[in-house]
Amino acid sequence: MRPAFSGPTDEIMLDEAEFIDVMQDPVVKSYLEELDIVMYNPADLFDTFDPDGRGRVTGPEMVAAFVKLRGEPQKNDLVAAWLSLRGLHDKIDELRVSLAHHVHHMEVQATASRNWTDPSAS
Repeated sequence: MRPAFSGPTDEIMLDEAEFIDVMQDPVVKSYLEELDIVMYNPADLFDTFDPDGRGRVTGPEMVAAFVKLRGEPQKNDLVAAWLSLRGLHDKIDELRVSLAHHVHHMEVQATASRNWTDPSAS
């Protein structure tokens, strides 16, 4: 594990293994409990702290995630999650329709190409 860090939070950069080590540290756990943040399994929460999926967490990303994780989930948290999930579902549906359209268009072009190059195919 890294030595204690006392610099500005924007200089913090942890990969997943370092993040898990830090979150399992008893002193860190104590500070988090004082902030009403419970970290049952840090490995499961790494994606929450790494929203852009770069595989590392910065200080500002940690602060933003800690703010979101404080206290018990509220109804508006659940509604926001549900709305995000619904939006993602809509985007996946749009992608599915678009892909089906493109596949159909490619099949039509392939058939036309075969008919144009092979007169016996007609």
